[in-house]
Amino acid sequence: NDTAMIFRIKLYWWSSLLAAIVMGLVAWLLGGASNLVGSTGSIGHALGLGVLAGVGCMVANFLLDRSLRLIFGDRYIKAFETFALDVIGRMGPIEALSGGIMAGAGEEPLFRGVLLPLCGPPVVGIIVAGIVFGLAHYLRREYFGFLIWGMGEGFVFGTLYVVTGSILVPAVAHGLFDTVGFLYFERLRRLAQPK
Repeated sequence: NDTAMIFRIKLYWWSSLLAAIVMGLVAWLLGGASNLVGSTGSIGHALGLGVLAGVGCMVANFLLDRSLRLIFGDRYIKAFETFALDVIGRMGPIEALSGGIMAGAGEEPLFRGVLLPLCGPPVVGIIVAGIVFGLAHYLRREYFGFLIWGMGEGFVFGTLYVVTGSILVPAVAHGLFDTVGFLYFERLRRLAQPK
């Protein structure tokens, strides 16, 4: 099975929390978690912008999903549902929440707080960190579209970091997005089970 390491880790609550601690600690030691507020002015503003950005990501993904359903019909729907069930395994609400914590407290400080600034000018950093982020979420050939989607999400989170200067904004957005997304996938799994 060539499922990405990030998704394997998120299948279990304990490994998500352990990874969040390790990734967050490494990022903190490398200075990736030092800029909490940036140009947002306060932690409250950064948190609020993060929630708005997370909701914005959900709306954009919903619209993209609906557009792809209209364009490709049953072929896309079957592929999406297969992908969703494949990604979450036996994930439940606790794993969804801990996966969101890992995304916000571990992935963002490491990808955006450490890697992005190391790559030179902000635009280059957004691109390189976004590509590496997408590759870290790569599943397998039949889900190549998800690799592209992951890179796009990485570009969005990187842009949030560069524009606001706050690691909290993309961390909250990513954590919220992953938690809600995993809960949605988990719901699809329950609906797909024979009664």
